[in-house]
Parts: sequence; C-alpha cells; structure tokens
Amino acid sequence: ILNLTGALKTVVSGGDTKVMLQELLELLVKKVPTTYCRMWRYHPETESLEFVADSRSRDIGEQAPAQSTMALDRVHWHRQAVITGRVMVINQRETRTQMDEDEESLALIAGTRSALIIPLMSGSRTIGVISLAELRCWERNNFSLSETLFSRALANIIAQVLANPLNSEETQTLRRQVSVMQQRNIAGELFAELPMRLSTPLTSIMARTDQLMNSVAVKDEAASVHLLAIKRQTEKIVTEVR
Repeated sequence: ILNLTGALKTVVSGGDTKVMLQELLELLVKKVPTTYCRMWRYHPETESLEFVADSRSRDIGEQAPAQSTMALDRVHWHRQAVITGRVMVINQRETRTQMDEDEESLALIAGTRSALIIPLMSGSRTIGVISLAELRCWERNNFSLSETLFSRALANIIAQVLANPLNSEETQTLRRQVSVMQQRNIAGELFAELPMRLSTPLTSIMARTDQLMNSVAVKDEAASVHLLAIKRQTEKIVTEVR
C-alpha cells in the first residue's frame, strides 16, 4: 500500500511522461520482484502492440533488442489479455499455460520460465499491456496472489500515465472539430441572414433607378440605356436572393 501510494504521488506531482513510466516500471520489477518487464501500447486500428519502455532488476545477459511493433495475432497470450482485460499467468512447465517460442522471442526475453501479462485499462478500453518475465523456475520463484494484485494495481496507475497523452491528443482533435463546427455554424447563420440583409439595399437601388429613368432618362438616351441595364441586373440579383 505504501508503494502504491508513493506511485500515486509520483503521478500527481507531474513531470515528463517517459520519466514517470520508467520510474514506475523500475518500482514494479523491484517490488514484485521479477527479472524483467516490458510495456506496450495497443493500437486497435492496426491490431498491433508498440514498444514503450522496459526495465530489469538484474543483468539478463545478451538479449535480442525489443521489437518496436508486433502484430497482435502473433502473440496469443498478449492478445488474450488485450481482448479479455484479464491478467494472464504463464508457467512454462504447465502445458495449458505455456507460451510458444515465437511469442517469447517477440514479446519477452529468451529463457523465460514464467510470466504475467497485465492489460493496461483506461475506463473500459485496453490501451496497452505490461509483460513481466521471470527467468527463475516456477518452484523457486512464482507469482503469488499478493504479487499479482500489486502488479495489477500498479499497472492501473501506469495506465493513467499512459492514457494522459492519448487523452490530450483526443482533446486537441475534439477542439479542432468544435472549431470547424462553430465556423460552419457562423457561415450557416450568415447565409440564412443574407437575403434579409440584401433585400433592403436592392429595393433601394430598384426604386432610385426607376426615379432616374422617369426623370433623367427621358432627356438623355444614353443614360436611359445604362439605367435600364442597371435595373435588369438588379432584378436578376433580387431573383437569386429570393
């Protein structure tokens, strides 16, 4: 409880997102304790996981570099965690909880004996996954109930940190959409008011043109031609406005 409270204080204090995530992952591998952990961001539009960060409690020797992205259909247990929103417990000595070599090489580290795969939830959405990998055999070190509950609780805190940039991006998108809608609304109101705003000056032009045709045009043939053209064009505009 003290560790979780400390993690919450770290989040509330703010700061750089990457630094906070790294600190929280270091706390996770230290307090469970486990050999290694890796965090992924879930992209539903491409059905893939994107590498975010990792941490280790001790030297794990030469390992293949983490995949930057991996398709969800290639990692069965990670996919199950994403879809169900439940923690997956892997024990390589039990047939029903084994992870195949392909998923191990893509998502974890070589020599993994057991693992916890924890979904990162924001509301009802899965936004990522944390994979905890243990190199020691299950009999020597397994994930107890208290360690699993602690891992899930800390994962919930980590999920909120991971979700903040997503929420920020969504907020900016919504603001842009609202701005466009407001602009369209203003244009719509202007368009609706346009006939009323144009009718008065057009009526005035028509009336004054008639007055000039009855006075000036009678004496000036050229003026009569121009005034008649003005009247006809004005009548066209009035028709369009109506």
